[in-house]
Amino acid sequence: MLKKIYKYLLVTAFSALLCMPAIAQSVIITTISVNNVLLENAEQADIVLGSKDTLAFEYKLDDGNKKIDDAYMYKIVLQNASDSSIRTTGMLNCTYANMAEGIYKFSVSAFNVKGSWNTAVETIKFRVNYREADLLKANKILQKEKAIADSTASAVINEFKGVNKFKTMNFYSLIAAGIIILVLIMYIIVNLLKFKRIKNENTNLKSLTSEQEILIKNAEEQANNANNEAEILQLKNKIENISSKVENISQFNSQISADIGSISMKHKELDGLQIQKNTVFSEILRGINDPTTAIKSLVDLLRSYDFSAFELKDVVENIVESTKKIIYMSEDIQRLIEFETTDIKLNFDTTSIKSVIDEAVAMNISDAKRKKITISINISPEVSDFVFDAQKVTIALHNLINNAVKYTPDGGKISIAAWLANHNLNFEIRDTGVGIDESELIASINKGEIDSSLNGKIGLLTVKKYVEAHNGKFWISSVLSRGSTFSFSLPEKA
Repeated sequence: MLKKIYKYLLVTAFSALLCMPAIAQSVIITTISVNNVLLENAEQADIVLGSKDTLAFEYKLDDGNKKIDDAYMYKIVLQNASDSSIRTTGMLNCTYANMAEGIYKFSVSAFNVKGSWNTAVETIKFRVNYREADLLKANKILQKEKAIADSTASAVINEFKGVNKFKTMNFYSLIAAGIIILVLIMYIIVNLLKFKRIKNENTNLKSLTSEQEILIKNAEEQANNANNEAEILQLKNKIENISSKVENISQFNSQISADIGSISMKHKELDGLQIQKNTVFSEILRGINDPTTAIKSLVDLLRSYDFSAFELKDVVENIVESTKKIIYMSEDIQRLIEFETTDIKLNFDTTSIKSVIDEAVAMNISDAKRKKITISINISPEVSDFVFDAQKVTIALHNLINNAVKYTPDGGKISIAAWLANHNLNFEIRDTGVGIDESELIASINKGEIDSSLNGKIGLLTVKKYVEAHNGKFWISSVLSRGSTFSFSLPEKA
């Protein structure tokens, strides 16, 4: 009966959801601007950015004149051929700058926080091409300079034409006035002289006027030619200057492109180093935090309760052990810094092999006993003394034993062996722990990197550095869930 009721309720709820009225809404990209300059619709079709350009989008939710009461947010996606970034925001704008070269796709959509609706995606494509952007900017500058030059030339030509026209009108006016005066004079002379003489005078006057017109016309043509040649020479000089600037800009862009490529490579290297540094310090802080928290808890326990001498001894021993872990971690950090800043200095001396192994085991025996781990030592009979840096070999053995204890489950076994072969002193630490990905660990240790996926094995890097400082070799063999074997050999010192 209950199953039928549940089934009826589910069908009713599903039907109600299907019958809910849909809200028509969409996201609209309202404005696009480059370096705070709004782009027109025609310019939006082909957006090309340079290395220092800033691209900004503004958008809004078009609710179709229907009020949306529930809260909503925007999903912003920026994607290129090799990478993509996604973020959720309530802001109505976003800005991008200092982008790498490539073809990008910007997408924006909206959704309500309840997850009952989301809009279609609005997309804008653009390119980041440093050289092309610089050339387009240079082309705009050239077009502006050409427009200014054309405007200047047109103004000069119009001014010259106006002046010539004014001069011509004044000259002809003077000629006309002179002719009128001459006509009056001739009218008087007509009355005084004979018709023949008047005719001769008129012929001479016409001849003089024709010669004056020719001289005026020649003078105008020479002036026009001189002015045109001056304008052409000026424009030619401007074009040569512009061409020189374009060539300089091209050379400068080539140099900038080369510099940007170099800077990009350096930037990627720095990003890699930053990620590695953050990972190392994250692992270091996590490693220090555990024993520090244990010490604080034990101190709080001492303050809160009265203990017997036996109980007090256990608490103090735990505090001492936690303190030792912090000291060991600090020493590992100090050695890690030392590897990056200074050369490793060795103090060679003839040392007992057994004493070095015993000291390294003693540094880890309390942790082994707490986990009920059995540690066995097998030193070949021919091994007694050897010339090496006793302190650094002890640290290397301690780190390998500590690593074996840490990753071996309760009740496991650890074996330590030492023997001579081909004038080399060989050490082997074998455990029955969880095992590791051998290829990944070897690649990481060979590169001198500490990866958080490998639980921050700074001690293994220390072993590798100290063994190589002795001109020795360090190698690893491991099988997941079946244990690991860490070995290293030291050559006999001549």
